[in-house]
Amino acid sequence: MSKTLTSIAQKPNLIMLSDMWGLKRSAWISNYLKQLHDSFDIMLIDCIDIAKINDNNLNEQELHQRFVEGGVELAVQNLIDISPSDSYILGFSIGGYIAWKACLAGLKAKSLFAVSSTRLRKEESRPSMPIQLFYGQTDPYLPENLWFDQMNINPQIYVNMGHNCYMDKENATSISSLLIGSLLTSDKHSR
Repeated sequence: MSKTLTSIAQKPNLIMLSDMWGLKRSAWISNYLKQLHDSFDIMLIDCIDIAKINDNNLNEQELHQRFVEGGVELAVQNLIDISPSDSYILGFSIGGYIAWKACLAGLKAKSLFAVSSTRLRKEESRPSMPIQLFYGQTDPYLPENLWFDQMNINPQIYVNMGHNCYMDKENATSISSLLIGSLLTSDKHSR
């Protein structure tokens, strides 16, 4: 009887992946942590760390280049190695892209939420789990509608917002609510 009670009380795992700036420069992530900590056991991952990038004094272009030139591949493998199976995933910008690639490479996840992950526009296949994507309407690298159609994904678009739409407190509330809602929906289907 106690095993049943323990399994009911256990919260599902949520893997949260930072944007390319890592956790040191991501005070905004606390907006998500406050809303999600009651529903999930959260594993917070710094993308700079799992990509093994030395970010000392790198500007945005240099940091982006380090990810593109091998950092993403290393981060994907490290994410697969450290992640518990059947977790929910929430990734921001490059973090969502790394999570997508990890799921294609074998990481088992219950669902993937990716916010402002513009590099996904270059992907030709999608992971098989439920996926929700979020973008700012004015993000210059927002994937084309044709790409969303090919991937069979209906994105959430934040009007009059750019790439950093995930830093907005109201958007954090919206995304967190949808993630918690997907947990409740998933729980109903597993019964």
